[in-house]
Amino acid sequence: MSLENVFFVSSFLVNTLAQYASDVGIESEDLWKLAGMGHTYYDSPATLHRVEQFLLLWDGLAERSGDPDFGLHCGEHSNRVNSGNLVTSLILNCSTVRQALEKLTLYQPVSTNCIKISMFEQGEQVTRALAPAFSGFSSRGSRHFAEAAVCHLSNSLRLLTRDRIRFIEVLFQHPSPQNTDEHQRIFACPARFGQPHNGLVFPREVLDWRVSMANAQVLAELEKMIQAMLAQSCLPQTWADRVSRQIGHNLVNGEVPTLPGVARQLTVSPRQLQNRLQGESITFQALLDRCRREIALRYLQSGALSHIEIACLLGFSGQSAFSHAFKRWTGISPQQYVARSKA
Repeated sequence: MSLENVFFVSSFLVNTLAQYASDVGIESEDLWKLAGMGHTYYDSPATLHRVEQFLLLWDGLAERSGDPDFGLHCGEHSNRVNSGNLVTSLILNCSTVRQALEKLTLYQPVSTNCIKISMFEQGEQVTRALAPAFSGFSSRGSRHFAEAAVCHLSNSLRLLTRDRIRFIEVLFQHPSPQNTDEHQRIFACPARFGQPHNGLVFPREVLDWRVSMANAQVLAELEKMIQAMLAQSCLPQTWADRVSRQIGHNLVNGEVPTLPGVARQLTVSPRQLQNRLQGESITFQALLDRCRREIALRYLQSGALSHIEIACLLGFSGQSAFSHAFKRWTGISPQQYVARSKA
């Protein structure tokens, strides 16, 4: 199996779930065995678990809890138990909310590589989107995991803004549950279901809000620690993985990725990066095309941006160049794709 198809969660996420289950009195030893994980709570945060095992555990715990909003309540609980973790400390030392969200995107692999993060800015609104990184993300547990992840994102934004932020909408990919009272209570905004991604919509001005506790020196030290954790991760990291992550980070932040630029960001020479990708039988251009295609599909599904805006955001010279590339990727034009999506 290709390394880029290995999806994992860290023991940090597993421990958070285990702690919540314990706190609400769920007997779960047999569920851990069923998931093939054994009693692994409180492993080192660097220990990784396959996402299939993690979702199986979510399935069992959610069913046993009898709580139809198990994921939301677990996400609320994470606000208490995760306040001292390394990533939370890092974002609290960023200068602005925008920088904090950029760092969360960049260091997402510390927790898991099964979620893709993106951010869409349109007019006076911004959407922070969380989407599965692989197909088949469709168990009962995945709904609860998704709701916990969005709830945790809302916790982070409230922490960064000292609870000043007010959300415009909360978005979920799964169908609406029968009762959405808890969604309204927790997010205090309209909830929309059956969307292209999970996420939160909030005023664009929030991105420029200053983080009151920011300390640039502390931030630099925390980044070194997190980078060391990534380097020591027991998940094999291909160069294609690293380049794809950096390309995606650059694109969603309005930067046009180039091989020399990405090489510099990954602290290798352009020739070294070319050789390492060649050793994995892939090229920089192929990775760039793949990332552009994935982001373009999300933008088109959301309907929030015009085709010329998408072309500009993805670094194309114009709408014609974007349309030509899109047809090469998918066999149809962007207009045809949108029409089929609505059919």
